[in-house]
Amino acid sequence: MSDKKQNVLLMVLGGITVLLLIFFIVLRVQSVKAQHELSKSDDKIEKAQAAYDKKKDDVSKKVYYYVSENGDAKTKPIGKQYVGTQTLNTRANTLFKIIYTYSNANDYINRKSKASNLVTTDVLNKQDIFGNKKNASVVKSLGIESSFDGAKAYLSEYTGNELKGIVVVDYSIVNMAGTKEGTKTFNVTYDMNQNKFTAIDIIN
Repeated sequence: MSDKKQNVLLMVLGGITVLLLIFFIVLRVQSVKAQHELSKSDDKIEKAQAAYDKKKDDVSKKVYYYVSENGDAKTKPIGKQYVGTQTLNTRANTLFKIIYTYSNANDYINRKSKASNLVTTDVLNKQDIFGNKKNASVVKSLGIESSFDGAKAYLSEYTGNELKGIVVVDYSIVNMAGTKEGTKTFNVTYDMNQNKFTAIDIIN
């Protein structure tokens, strides 16, 4: 094959290679763009689904609250059970997060003042719930820290404006020996007029 033919062949092959390279680059760009658009579409779908779920949940809550006040003999107890459970669970999480969150002795002592608007004086003075100065000294000397992991309330009785139930609390304790997870169970009574816990007793 003459040099001229070789040069032409090389030019043709080079041109084909360039065209193929451009083709693959275009395909790659289009693929990335498609993936990006698909991702944006998925995000929109997820946001729309979340908004729908929230709206549905809000409507359900309003229905339950309405039924708890205005329902008939069959539906009113169902509404009250829902409202009571939601109230007890929300307030229990607020209170026990305070009780089980501290990183030093001062935090430990200050839990009482933080919880004073959530419990009656009798509950506030319970040393098995809020401890005392001796306990605070132990927290300081051992470098104990506590974190609240969550609480679940189970309504057992709803009479008048009084809620009674059981609260299960999960927490983690950190000290020089490491981290230890724990669970405590409480009998609780909550007064919806006072918006306070009037009784808290440790079960185990």
